[in-house]
Amino acid sequence: MKMDEKKIILYPSNWLYNAGVIGFLKVLEYNKIDFKIDEKILMDRSAIKQSYEGIFKYHKEVLQEKNGFKIWGKNKRYPNYIQHRQKEFFENYYIKALQNAEKNGNKRCSWCEGYFIPLDLLKKLEGKFSGKDFSTFLEQREKFQGIHFVGLGAAITEVPNSFWNLNFSIPICHLCSYLIIFSHLSFIPTSEGEIFINAPDFKLIWDLNRFAEEILKESKEYEIRKILGSSLLQWAIKRRALLGAWTMMNIEVIVKKRVRRNNKFENIIDYFDLPQHITKILLDYEIASLIERINEEKIFDLILSGKFSELEKVNYFVLKAILKLKNKEKISENDPIKKYFTNNELKYFQEVSRILPELYAKILKKLEVNMEEKEKEKEKEKINGLIEKLKKEGENVNVKEGLAQSINKSGFRLLEQVRLGNKDNVFYILLRCFAANEEKFPDELVEAFKPENEKYFKTLIFSFLAPILGKEETKGGEV
Repeated sequence: MKMDEKKIILYPSNWLYNAGVIGFLKVLEYNKIDFKIDEKILMDRSAIKQSYEGIFKYHKEVLQEKNGFKIWGKNKRYPNYIQHRQKEFFENYYIKALQNAEKNGNKRCSWCEGYFIPLDLLKKLEGKFSGKDFSTFLEQREKFQGIHFVGLGAAITEVPNSFWNLNFSIPICHLCSYLIIFSHLSFIPTSEGEIFINAPDFKLIWDLNRFAEEILKESKEYEIRKILGSSLLQWAIKRRALLGAWTMMNIEVIVKKRVRRNNKFENIIDYFDLPQHITKILLDYEIASLIERINEEKIFDLILSGKFSELEKVNYFVLKAILKLKNKEKISENDPIKKYFTNNELKYFQEVSRILPELYAKILKKLEVNMEEKEKEKEKEKINGLIEKLKKEGENVNVKEGLAQSINKSGFRLLEQVRLGNKDNVFYILLRCFAANEEKFPDELVEAFKPENEKYFKTLIFSFLAPILGKEETKGGEV
């Protein structure tokens, strides 16, 4: 996170911080407070004070909570975030001072670059604070603990917490400590718990969660896999943008549940994501559009499950159903087509029969590209491994004085033949050197000459020669 004099810029971090920022934005949006969102957030500093006033309005008017929103005392979300006697101080002085938060080189935040209320303002705040525990109040703003998220944060008394590698807690800044009280607004109720879709880009997070809310208006019973899949589908159709592989790999759903254990309720956090190849398919605009045109839940389920080959079988059932309907036959309840489609009209099946082959072909093409990328990655790993082995073989040659001397004496000729790509000549020169010194020709060196490594040949041989030709010059004649 970076800030200039007038604006605040927020960058994505961990899922809890991101949830706080998205909840914060929902309040700003509802209260018509300007902000700019792409991969980061840009807003005026005045948005902090406006958001605090706006969060109470949001709970009353949008969430329609009878008892309203509270962060003081024993409230249900952020228990004892502040004490009731601190309410006036927090609202009238602390929030105002927070608008001037700046980077402090002497303090650290685990979630951002660290933005704290300046020291001179803190001294003024202490004079306005009612009570003698201002240092404790500040410590609560600078250490992630139970007041921020019950179950994930440690207590101020420093009870070890397994979520943070048994550390007592983690340091956070004043701004992050404030943003966290908006995090609950980002979670969407479902039949499997409250969910939040996280990603490495704020615009993507904003869109996916907005799409998920729209999807859940139709049914609260949708499983998480379908909610995420449908959100990705909508994003592809409406945004028509390409995501990098790294971004795709880091799209996940955070699932928050309240479960009863030993007569007490606890927060349970779980994680869900789709396989990368499924994510890639759903985020392809052309594929997403075809799925949308079919508009059948069972067909979408096949794709989410990766059962792509079944689309061919479905295509067969569709064509068979078309023939029956054209011959004025009824489609029986036992007909296999009923398993996949709720719409059994001839015109619809005729449209689907044209879409399914194209959909299947595009999915296969996407999978081929995916497989090609995987193969390239495997090839790269194999070559990198071979390079390291050849370097070690070259170092081993240096221990054998006679062999190292022979290769050095043939060095210029070897390098020229490698440059020209004359594999046979290179092999012959090296083989003579090894044979003359009665040394076994290394298997790794044989590997470098294989046809499948053709495009890496020069690099592989250079890797082997580097430690040998770099050796100090020795006496002796050329082999």
